Amino acid sequence: MPQIRSHLVFVLCVASVSSVVSFSGGCASREIGPREFAIASGSYPSAFDATREVLRQMDFELDRVDAVAGVITTKPHFSTGAFEPWDATQSSFKDEWEDAMNMQARAVRVSFAPAAGAASSDPAAGPEMVGSVWVTLYRNQRSGRRLDSEWVGGLTFASDPLMQQRHTSAYLVPIRRDEPLEARLAAQIQHELADSPSP
Repeated sequence: MPQIRSHLVFVLCVASVSSVVSFSGGCASREIGPREFAIASGSYPSAFDATREVLRQMDFELDRVDAVAGVITTKPHFSTGAFEPWDATQSSFKDEWEDAMNMQARAVRVSFAPAAGAASSDPAAGPEMVGSVWVTLYRNQRSGRRLDSEWVGGLTFASDPLMQQRHTSAYLVPIRRDEPLEARLAAQIQHELADSPSP
């Protein structure tokens, strides 16, 4: 009986904290800054290098670095949220709590393209460009998950030998974009460009 009471108290505490987090997230301002940054004519190499540096500072591991195609991508970056306070990929307490309760990862894609209608007075320098940041939030899932219908929070996992031979039973599922992090990265890259010397 004491074990059931302690578990019930734990479940109620988790539910109350979750409701507070959801309420605060719903009432918070949804103003999000731009997820793009401007690149002056001739500054593309500096912008490309600044983007790589900002991503490294955020502990993202670079995956594809293609200056010709104008693309930089990262591998999924995992974080335990509130249990990892030194990680800066979360933009709110709601993100911290969500990452703490779920195994989640973020992957970044930054693409560079000429600005619409942009032209350069110096053809050798190239046109003005724009960088676009896209962050995908993934959640780790495991196949064979079975919820217990009699005990709240209870679950077991079925094992599929054929699936384990092909690949692991755990896999990442994209659940949404992380627009606040996109805006933060774009602002940081723009700041790095402003501090860099003119070409």
